[in-house]
Amino acid sequence: MKSFKLCYLFPILVLSFLVLTFPLITASIILFRGDSFSVKDDSDFITSPQKTFTCGFYPLGNTNAYYFGIWYTKSKEKTVVWNAKQDRPVNIQDSKLTLRKNGALVLTDVDDTIVWQTNTTSFDIERAELLESGNLVLRNRQGDILWQSFDLPTDTLLPHQFFTKNHRLMPPLRKGGISPGYFSLYFDSDNVLRMIYDGPQVSSIYWPNPDGDPYWNGRTSQNSTRLAYFDGMGRFFSSDRLQFNVSDMGFGILRRMTIDTDGNLRVYSLDNSTGLWKISWQAVAQACVVHGICGRFSICTYVTELKCTCPPGYQMVNASDWSQGCRPMFRSRSLFDSEHVKFVEIPNVDYWGFDLNATVSFSLGSCKALCLDDPNCRAFVYRRNGAGTCYTKGILFNGYRSPGFPGSVFLKVPMNLSTSESGHLILDHGADGKCGSSSEDVLFGSPSIYVMDFKKVKWIYPYLFCSTLGGIEILFFVLGWWALFSKHGISASIEDGYKMVSSTQFRRFTYTELKKATKNFKVELGRGVKDNSDFITSPQNTFTCGFYPIGNANAYYFGIWFTNSREKTVVWNANQDRPVSIQGSKLALGNNGALVLTDVDDTIIWQTNTTSFDIERAELLETGNLVLKNPQGDILWQSFDLPTDTLLPHQFFTKNHRLVPPLRKGSLSPGYFSLYFDSDNVLRMIYDGSQVSSI
Repeated sequence: MKSFKLCYLFPILVLSFLVLTFPLITASIILFRGDSFSVKDDSDFITSPQKTFTCGFYPLGNTNAYYFGIWYTKSKEKTVVWNAKQDRPVNIQDSKLTLRKNGALVLTDVDDTIVWQTNTTSFDIERAELLESGNLVLRNRQGDILWQSFDLPTDTLLPHQFFTKNHRLMPPLRKGGISPGYFSLYFDSDNVLRMIYDGPQVSSIYWPNPDGDPYWNGRTSQNSTRLAYFDGMGRFFSSDRLQFNVSDMGFGILRRMTIDTDGNLRVYSLDNSTGLWKISWQAVAQACVVHGICGRFSICTYVTELKCTCPPGYQMVNASDWSQGCRPMFRSRSLFDSEHVKFVEIPNVDYWGFDLNATVSFSLGSCKALCLDDPNCRAFVYRRNGAGTCYTKGILFNGYRSPGFPGSVFLKVPMNLSTSESGHLILDHGADGKCGSSSEDVLFGSPSIYVMDFKKVKWIYPYLFCSTLGGIEILFFVLGWWALFSKHGISASIEDGYKMVSSTQFRRFTYTELKKATKNFKVELGRGVKDNSDFITSPQNTFTCGFYPIGNANAYYFGIWFTNSREKTVVWNANQDRPVSIQGSKLALGNNGALVLTDVDDTIIWQTNTTSFDIERAELLETGNLVLKNPQGDILWQSFDLPTDTLLPHQFFTKNHRLVPPLRKGSLSPGYFSLYFDSDNVLRMIYDGSQVSSI
């Protein structure tokens, strides 16, 4: 009898499984190869099988700017969980998304400029689908996934989405903004999942607690997986031993994990009855623990809401953006004269990090003397924890006020700065001054943080400035017109150039023509790989820029090399992992200002991130730097900002750069070694293999 029940139970279970999973493998709307949809048509979108997610165009506020992305269909405010190009919206007129016949999903603007595209060039790709998980995929006829949006997360992780060492969650600078923010979630080089503030001037890890090592924080760096997973029940697992459950754990609830514009990582659960989200978990309990939330020099306070204030002697840099912090209302040099400075105490305030010294069992007087004698010391923090601990500060960042902090910060300010009689400041959250013993106070996240008081602006100055600027422009226009036409009229070479621009999308010149026209080796490539005369040389012929082969194959790179080196030593290339064919491949400078490398079938292999119609020419400087310039000679793009495996003299190496060699000499694949600035601001080299990472 027992075996009989099992015999009948098995096919029932199989049938139930098929019924439950059938919607997961069938898309409601499919975009087939060769099809496209536009911004203007509201019916152009893709939905997941059960309509949980929608994929299409959505507006940026009340503007004509649109993004292409994915959002929760039932959320009240159309909550976006992924978008194709955060920093580059498209116009409402004639912008479209196309699944091209070469297998690339391409987003184009009103002028047909490619704003974003997938890295797929397989003619085997048949269709685009949006899965019930919220994953946009490209499939071949066999149903294999050849590309997926889950591999390119923006600010949100969805259930069943893996988070790896190659991923980074990053919010916009502010809600509804197009600029990328400074906060991010990522796997660090020691295999620990962290959040960091990575601003234009300062970089600082704030989660997990940077005061403790991974083991103290309940993590481990002794892992090589660097893999995290958010499951359908609301459980999160990470290879560094981070685990947590949401407060409403269970199946059937729509959730998302998002790093917000305030730098906090939260899990949200959707209330189906209202379409609103509620927080079911968050990484940082105290908002002021997030570094950089109030910017440089400023102080973060949280009572019922987060507030940012400037300390005495400082004022806001930008009245609409607290992330830019405060600036001193005195010259920094005035702090170098120890006889004309004093210290202002602010109780219960600490500035985290950037210590010049940390001394235990130190008196307050000795701490003052230590900071006074050091011209690099801007303040010191003194902890009254029994014996007394002194921290002198070179940079004032990550300031926060907490009633439980057993100490004070002592700011070094000029002697003539007006302060209270007691010589210390108690933060008054009702004050609205900019200096002295008062502070400027704005609620973070409130409308006042983004709105400037225009009643205080003296409009006569902008009007005078605009009038003067207009007069100067008219004068230059008249003089230029007279110089151009008074004697010689339009030269034949200029007239021919206009004809070329008007008759084709790209400007194309021979090396001889452009050299003659610019008088300074200024050339644009365009005739392709097969013509060996297509190259640019630096003024003194030290460097050459053009196409070069990979061994004896028909595959070519576009790069820069030392002209006189025996083996054509390459110092930079554009397409390390994507060589082009000898037949019909070319590099062209388009009228939209983009330098574009295309293969034999016109597939875009590489292009610059420039879309300025003001760009006039490409030049190779004597330093080996390939640049794009406008008519005034300003550099709008340079290869020095995109180093490969080589650093040249006079080339800066920054936190955004990484030197990575190929896997082996002549190889197409990138290698596992790299030189980079780590998140703790130290220059390091790392082996970052497919299974193990080790500094």
